[in-house]
Amino acid sequence: MGRRHVCNGKITLKKEGQKRCLKNVSFDLGKRSFSVSQTLMTEFKEFKLSEQEKGRLSRPLREQMCHYIHLNEDEIENTKRELIKTLKGLKDESIIVSASEMGAFICLAAIFSGELPHNVNWRFELKEFAPQLFPQKLVKKKSAAQSYDISLAFSKDGWFRPFPSLCKVPRYMKLKTNREYEEFAA
Repeated sequence: MGRRHVCNGKITLKKEGQKRCLKNVSFDLGKRSFSVSQTLMTEFKEFKLSEQEKGRLSRPLREQMCHYIHLNEDEIENTKRELIKTLKGLKDESIIVSASEMGAFICLAAIFSGELPHNVNWRFELKEFAPQLFPQKLVKKKSAAQSYDISLAFSKDGWFRPFPSLCKVPRYMKLKTNREYEEFAA
């Protein structure tokens, strides 16, 4: 069975304490192909991976990483706008926003845009993504995340778990993290 493509998915919004979903924001950013030169180990030197991490970074994993590294800001913008519009309509609600992989990046893009309301009771549960791969150019307001409860989680079998260097929160993002991932803060 093939793995779901990283650029497809959904962001789920639920009311606090309820199982029923209020809204799903679905996205399909399109499948991209990458040249061999884009997936060479030399293309990932900026992430300062340990020798052990480099040994684990197979070509399919490098291709996965390329989807994050080579994000097309215009492609992400439409989904980010839809998410912002939906959340603004729910600003008086206690909301849990759940997303994984590219959905987590879209949530972070919305948060760091500075366009979301403050003083709201929103919790963002972001899973299976690498904060180090989040592009600095999408951080418009560095401290915007301080207004929200943000939880980072990785499953035991997730593809980023063996790469602690990628799980560190970059300095260009002010992101208060849950206790489990404080050790990864850069």
